[in-house]
Amino acid sequence: MSWLDYFLRRRIKTELVEAAQAIAVRHRIAVWERVEDTVPQMSPSEARGYIRARAATIVHSEADKVIAGHDLLTDAQLPLLVAAATDAVIADILVERNRRRTASAAVARAA
Repeated sequence: MSWLDYFLRRRIKTELVEAAQAIAVRHRIAVWERVEDTVPQMSPSEARGYIRARAATIVHSEADKVIAGHDLLTDAQLPLLVAAATDAVIADILVERNRRRTASAAVARAA
């Protein structure tokens, strides 16, 4: 592998990670609105699956747009981008879920 190939692959990986994070940041509120009533009562593994299912349409649609408008990323990277963005959305929502559960527990203890 030449140095050029190495740097190109590394750049593509960086672009993929950055694009996935951008998708997650832009759409976590939309996904949260879809799952906020159900996720707090679920176990973490149930919540991950539920969030993944509810986020699929949003993330895939946005990943298609990102790939179409990006110079380095191609259709071959679409599954990687969707997976990385979905994982980022799930992580963000689980953090929010845990934050809200902790806040609710504190309010209940205070009362």
